[in-house]
Amino acid sequence: MEFIQRIRRIGKKIRNIIKWIPILWHDEDWDFYYIYNILQKKLEFVEKDMLKSHLENSELYANKIRTAIRLIEIVRDEKYLDEYLLENDWGNANKAIEKQAKAKKVLFNYLNHNIESWWS
Repeated sequence: MEFIQRIRRIGKKIRNIIKWIPILWHDEDWDFYYIYNILQKKLEFVEKDMLKSHLENSELYANKIRTAIRLIEIVRDEKYLDEYLLENDWGNANKAIEKQAKAKKVLFNYLNHNIESWWS
């Protein structure tokens, strides 16, 4: 029985490596954008696993993970900075920078508060 469990674990590890290949293929070491991509993808995998689990509050936790993913997208894509740049509103550039910094703070506070409850 232990042999079969080892084989299953090896198979799971191989599938895990395969699912990460596309993310790592597009990864670069020179920009924060890619760090957020990796974090987002990890949370997407955790969310999917959470929804398959038998935890009592799995949907609640999956929703919280989804919120974290949305926050990552806002920070990674510099949503608030882009809004001002697209409107050519250079006079409010400092406001955009502050709003973007606040979004980053919210993201990391949210992760800090919730991440340890996201396991199955």
